[in-house]
Amino acid sequence: MDTIRIEKLTLDDADLYYDVFDANRAHIAQHDERLAQEFMTISSVGEKLSSYHGKTNQHFGIIEDNEFIGSVALMLDQNRKGELSYWLDQNYTGRGIARQACRMLMNESMATLGVREFDAVIAPTNVASRRTVEGLQFQQTARFKDAVVYSRNLPRF
Repeated sequence: MDTIRIEKLTLDDADLYYDVFDANRAHIAQHDERLAQEFMTISSVGEKLSSYHGKTNQHFGIIEDNEFIGSVALMLDQNRKGELSYWLDQNYTGRGIARQACRMLMNESMATLGVREFDAVIAPTNVASRRTVEGLQFQQTARFKDAVVYSRNLPRF
C-alpha cells in the first residue's frame, strides 16, 4: 500500500470532492442511497463541508500519493461519542485503505478531542464496510432492517 494520509477538508475542496464522489455515485448508492443523494451538486457538497468545521463534526479527505480518493468523517454527539462515516473510490477498495483512514481519524479524535467511544452505522449488505470496522475491533451492538451498528470503546490513559 502506498502512503495514505487524511487532511481536513475545506470549502476549497468542494469541487474535487464532488468530482470523485460523482464518479463513484453508483458504487456508493449500492449500500447508501441516502448518501448518494446527499451530494447531488457542488453546492450541496460545500454546504456539508462547511457544517463539518468545528469540534463536533470533522470531515477529512483520504489522500494517496497526493490524490483525493475518498472521505472519512466524524460526528460527535452531546456525550462526545463519535460516529465514523467513510466512502472510498471504487478503484481503491479492498486494500485496507478505509481501515487505515478510520484508524487515523480515531487517533486524531482521541488526541485532539478526547473521544474514546466510536460507532459506525453500516448497511447490512455492505460486507466490505463491515469488515473495515471489524478489522478495527468494533463489535456489532445493534441490528436493524436497514442498518447494523458497530461500536468500540477505547481505554482512557
